[in-house]
Amino acid sequence: MDGGSFSSSIGDSIDFDEKDLSLSNKLKVFKASAFDPDSYVTSRCRHMSEKRVDEVLDVLDEGEHMSKSKQSTLTPSALLSLQKVITEQKQKLAAQLAEASFQSSVSATELRSAV
Repeated sequence: MDGGSFSSSIGDSIDFDEKDLSLSNKLKVFKASAFDPDSYVTSRCRHMSEKRVDEVLDVLDEGEHMSKSKQSTLTPSALLSLQKVITEQKQKLAAQLAEASFQSSVSATELRSAV
């Protein structure tokens, strides 16, 4: 919501800038429509989580690519250190995804799309 108006999934809308409406009247849109705040928040959280997982995977892939392309310029210890960090972060992400899979709010389709 940008502060001006609200539209639910059904298409009901209300202008929140109406000065003569009481708060009670402004909130009636939530009772009159099929707006489900729990579903809305869950959906937004899932979307943000999926986006975050994609970002992390992109960074890890970039790190792996860099470690392969910079093998000749990195010292062996720096290369091993970089590869170790990438592996540890992938394991950490895998553990977090495994933990999330046990939560009822995460579907198998979402997990598959995240990996």
